[in-house]
Amino acid sequence: MRFLLSLCFFLFLGVSYAQENLRVSLRDYEKQKIQMSFLDATPLQAKYDIGFYGIDLAVENTSTYLSGSVTLRAKVLSESLDTFAFHLHTAMNIDTIWFSKANTKRTSLAFVTDSQTHERFVLLPKSKKNEVLDIQVVYHGLADSKKGFLTGISHNAYGGGIVW
Repeated sequence: MRFLLSLCFFLFLGVSYAQENLRVSLRDYEKQKIQMSFLDATPLQAKYDIGFYGIDLAVENTSTYLSGSVTLRAKVLSESLDTFAFHLHTAMNIDTIWFSKANTKRTSLAFVTDSQTHERFVLLPKSKKNEVLDIQVVYHGLADSKKGFLTGISHNAYGGGIVW
């Protein structure tokens, strides 16, 4: 009986370890995939680590107009950081970009857009290594209305209307 319990314990431990290794491998694969994709258009993105995304969208099932905001929290990885890069579809107009870090008042920041990559760059107050930054991008616009799953906003009659 003791042998059977020991065998079960080691089998369970082995399966748990294998699952954790698989999770780590998949996580590493996803990071590599993102780094190789067109979304990693700037070396700036290696200077910070985003630990949180909060997405707040206002979408209707009768229009492709949407408004909303993305709030993110990032930790500075480099010795200093004065520019932040992000991607937003060209059809979206930025209303405001809010910025704060520990013990500072929330302020509005300026941004510039790269005309070739359409990447947006936010000019930050100088930030040091390990500081945590909160950035909120408030935007609106008419989203793509291409047909098909994950290609923009389209309306479908499944169960009374779906926006995807």
